[in-house]
Amino acid sequence: MIDLKKLSIYYKYNGNPTNPKLYNERTEKWLNKEISSDEFMTIDKIDQNFVCIKSGGFSAKMVEEMELELSQLKKLVSDEAYEYLRLGKKPKKLEKPKSSWINRLVDKIVNK
Repeated sequence: MIDLKKLSIYYKYNGNPTNPKLYNERTEKWLNKEISSDEFMTIDKIDQNFVCIKSGGFSAKMVEEMELELSQLKKLVSDEAYEYLRLGKKPKKLEKPKSSWINRLVDKIVNK
């Protein structure tokens, strides 16, 4: 199931599956352990369909096909992530904030 964490990884790399941190072209291996290439491509397909539908430059039949495809792909995505994609919003970063030396010092004092 694709959740907000995987969606944030997708947006972190701007939807580019050939980013060197995600995919090694020389060895043809997917490098990221947190999101698979299939999940990445599913998010990309959903994102592209929403952009195409919102642009309004497609015939009613094409829009209907895109909506049908979206309804099938929705099963693979959490409701929260799907809503972010539908609205075209990027989720807030879900990564841990970087710890500074002050925070580490306070943690040591508090945990003593």
